[in-house]
Amino acid sequence: MHKLPLLPEVVIYTDGACYRNGKPGALAAAAAVILENGEARAVGEFMGHGTSQRAEVSAAIIGLKALKEQSRVTIYTDSKYLCNGATGKWARHVNSEYWQKLDDLSKRHYVTYVWVRGHDGNYWNETADSLAVAVLDSRKVDQERLDEIVSRKLERAPALHLDPCQVKVRGV
Repeated sequence: MHKLPLLPEVVIYTDGACYRNGKPGALAAAAAVILENGEARAVGEFMGHGTSQRAEVSAAIIGLKALKEQSRVTIYTDSKYLCNGATGKWARHVNSEYWQKLDDLSKRHYVTYVWVRGHDGNYWNETADSLAVAVLDSRKVDQERLDEIVSRKLERAPALHLDPCQVKVRGV
């Protein structure tokens, strides 16, 4: 039996957003909520021209890139493309440069992927979606805006049976 080293546990909820997916002028953005050490923090990326598939993989990339130390990471995503592509269940026929970045970042961590149904009331998945849409709408990453979204979500946490005292927004 092999024992995993005692590493920090991190949970990342990811989402991508895309306007005009697959059409000329398509724009994409990615975002992630990182739950680590009792804090929630948001990261985002405006990709410019892109697709929804690239945005979903980019969301996992920026989430992993934001981690400072080797960790056991659970990535929750509403993208079957990301979940099944990352775990080898589906062949990767396109977006090889994105998959390569994800693979390179994943080598440092112990990563598990979990698929969740999107737009179905999952608290942190909905938060990641709000972040990705905010980045796409503004066409840039406004960190203050992302932190504000996470703070506002945490204010409503008691109604969702979450203890806001246990999760703080980093940077606010």
